[in-house]
Amino acid sequence: MVKLIVLDIGYGDTKYATIVNGGGKVSLRRQLFPSAVAAVGPNGFSSGPKPKAGQSLTFGGQKYAIGDYASGLSAEFATLARDRAWSEEALVLALSGLVRAVPGGGQVNLTVSLPVSWMSDASRVKSLLRGDHEVKVGRAISLYQVKRVDIMPQGFGVYMAATHALDEKGAPYLSAPDIHHGGAIVIDVGRHTSNFVFVHANSRYDNSLSDSAELGTDIVLRAIQVEASKKHRMTISMSVADRATREGYLSVGSKKVPIKTLVGPAYQDLASRIVSVSQGLVGSRKLGFGCVIIGGGGSKVKPLVAAIKKGFGHNRFIIDRQGQFGNVTGQLIWALGVK
Repeated sequence: MVKLIVLDIGYGDTKYATIVNGGGKVSLRRQLFPSAVAAVGPNGFSSGPKPKAGQSLTFGGQKYAIGDYASGLSAEFATLARDRAWSEEALVLALSGLVRAVPGGGQVNLTVSLPVSWMSDASRVKSLLRGDHEVKVGRAISLYQVKRVDIMPQGFGVYMAATHALDEKGAPYLSAPDIHHGGAIVIDVGRHTSNFVFVHANSRYDNSLSDSAELGTDIVLRAIQVEASKKHRMTISMSVADRATREGYLSVGSKKVPIKTLVGPAYQDLASRIVSVSQGLVGSRKLGFGCVIIGGGGSKVKPLVAAIKKGFGHNRFIIDRQGQFGNVTGQLIWALGVK
């Protein structure tokens, strides 16, 4: 049986999802891991903690550390970059997603979302992913036979997740019928970048009106780090700053300091730049659009969403509640029949 796997290979995290059948109902299994890869030398993991399941693999004779384990090694590790389309790291991350989603190998169909800036490379990505891939995890060798590959831009999955849903049997249906009254501009706000996708009323995305930009929530996270250091003499990680954006406060000893007072200007600056890029894309063709859809991890940051809404002054917004899993959720819906 051919297994359907969807992958969202982002600059900050790689997400994957698949369908799970149980008790007569269909549900989604979704996971993520940091988009970090480290090539390991011939001695392997000879010192320090050993990698856990899914944190390492061998492909093409080269051993790699993945995700948190890669970024924790003393050796250099690589993360994805906007100016490096479909690199060796991206292929390793895709294979790592397969290993995690379908342990042991097998036949799979893939639906992969890429940053908009990589879409010109979609044909090459398909050719690299399609076919047989032998992956070694520990001492076990798994063979993955990729039968079919579909590619879509990051952001289109957010559109599908925000406007469609799956019933208990896994059949897709349109959950926002009035979405077809006009096109939509989708803003997929990630950690390091944002993807902007224009979707016409017939649910078809328009490459000529889509783009990606180095505008992500890390602008706000860095501001939180600076303010924590200056005002509270605290050194905090990006993950702690990220948690603060979702909780709305920063824990300083026994106190909870609202972050709005710390980084209000950073939210406003990021939102105004996001709005400017969006309006530049659709304004160049003088297109009207029925709604603005906000998704990605940034859709969970309420002050940022409020600032984007204010900047647009538009009367119709849809906020995708899937957060970081918006793309993979929408990709599954699309792959299961809405295409």
